[in-house]
Amino acid sequence: MLCPLCQYTILAEDIDEEASTGLCRRCAGTFLLDQLPHQSQPSSILTVDHENRTIRWRWMHFWYALGLPFTLGVMAFTTIWYSGLFFGWIDNPPEEHAWLYLAGLFPLATALYCLYTTLAGFVNSTVIQVDSTTLTKKHQPFAWFYTLIIPRMEISRTVCEVRTRNNDGMMFTYYTLTLILSGGQEVALLSDHFFSHADRPLLQNKNAILSIKRCLDDWLSLHR
Repeated sequence: MLCPLCQYTILAEDIDEEASTGLCRRCAGTFLLDQLPHQSQPSSILTVDHENRTIRWRWMHFWYALGLPFTLGVMAFTTIWYSGLFFGWIDNPPEEHAWLYLAGLFPLATALYCLYTTLAGFVNSTVIQVDSTTLTKKHQPFAWFYTLIIPRMEISRTVCEVRTRNNDGMMFTYYTLTLILSGGQEVALLSDHFFSHADRPLLQNKNAILSIKRCLDDWLSLHR
């Protein structure tokens, strides 16, 4: 019997049959016995290359299609704003309206950020790779936040957790994957944060998270 959170073997003495609950000694998670999954199959979202120890997935999500009209709208507003400045007050001293040029920088920066994010969302992939010395998480072809390079000898175990969040009155359940280092530090490999565009396609897919965990445990020789 395996823990539904971290796939660690559950010992018989940690099962309370009367209460139909179990306790995992690795991740300290508790669960109902009827929550135990059948053997998970590798998620179709992931491309796993065992020979090169590489896991890859695309960012592509409907969220980016929704963001495209917003991006175009902000860019149109910025264009109209600066067109009005250049052609509406051309005969007036520019010093009197300098603040208007500065005020237009905010929608311009917003438009550029939205355009970059939308393009990255459509074409980017995230790659997790394990080689002889490091575990690397990177995003390509567009650079993005939270690129990780961790010496593999510092990784002592991986932990998968189930978390919930209240989103406008609706409970949102998602899964995270954390690396526990030899010094006790925790490094979020897959998590829900503001810039977690790369992780969002996986956060609600338990099979995908567990597939990544099993591959990393195998490649990093973390089996207990």
